[in-house]
Amino acid sequence: MIKFLFATFLFFFIPLFSFSQNDSIKNGGMENWHTSPYTEPDNWVTLNSLADVGFPASTTKISDSHTGQFAARLETMSNSFTNVSGILSSGTILNAGNNPDFSKNKIAFNGRPAKWKFYYKTAPSSDDTCIAFMILTHWDSVFQKTDTVAVAFFKQSETINTYTLAEINFNYLLKIAPDSASIVFSSSADITNPIAGSVFIVDDITVEYDHTAVDNPLMAINNLTVYPNPIIKSCSLDFNSSENTVLTISVFDLHGHTLFEKSVDALKGKNSIALKEFSTFQNGLYFLKVNLNNQSHLFKVLKCTD
Repeated sequence: MIKFLFATFLFFFIPLFSFSQNDSIKNGGMENWHTSPYTEPDNWVTLNSLADVGFPASTTKISDSHTGQFAARLETMSNSFTNVSGILSSGTILNAGNNPDFSKNKIAFNGRPAKWKFYYKTAPSSDDTCIAFMILTHWDSVFQKTDTVAVAFFKQSETINTYTLAEINFNYLLKIAPDSASIVFSSSADITNPIAGSVFIVDDITVEYDHTAVDNPLMAINNLTVYPNPIIKSCSLDFNSSENTVLTISVFDLHGHTLFEKSVDALKGKNSIALKEFSTFQNGLYFLKVNLNNQSHLFKVLKCTD
């Protein structure tokens, strides 16, 4: 149940705070913390509430900061039956019953930043990887689906003992303005099997605007949907194409490992491509990427069979 809960969280969560169109994120410097009901940085959410079921705090305030007084330290922790990643999230994770609750999360975010920046230290255990991503989305009320507007993705599998700047360009997939944003930092990439002891320290989280940045729209295909999502056994990629063309479809995990890749012919008009490869995958979060003429569209997909 705990493993599925974490996978569900990473797939669905949306932030609780809005961003102004400048170079800052509210409390991105980790300076302000509250202690009730759990010790957490203001305007951010952690998994520290799992203390109610026997976990130690996996996100803590430390004085070893890049600037200011404090930074956030994420560590994958253990109790007697499982491990849990250190998480720093922009949105709600658990309700009072330790179950996902995403009913009050969505908040407008209309900016189109060029870069996502933060300072970090990492000490992953064994083969683990620390990850972070910021995803900008837009709700399409006509087709009743969420479109991914832009993605910024970070991973680090090496030990970094001094504060280092992560400066990540947003990959814009659509020209429309987003209406929401999602941010997560995790001390372990494999959310279904996190490795105890992995550490990710984060400070001075900002976004940077540069309106001369070049967007990367998906030109020849539109109205892409993946159904069903979450995936039970297999799914299909449905879209309209403005011409006969060839697509490359690839799926990779949170470590960045490519799990499969194939090229398919698309005809002008409506297309539906079956993706039966998911039937062999374990439960968890994956990224599905569609490439066309060096342009791409990225989906988060969740495999869930129980």
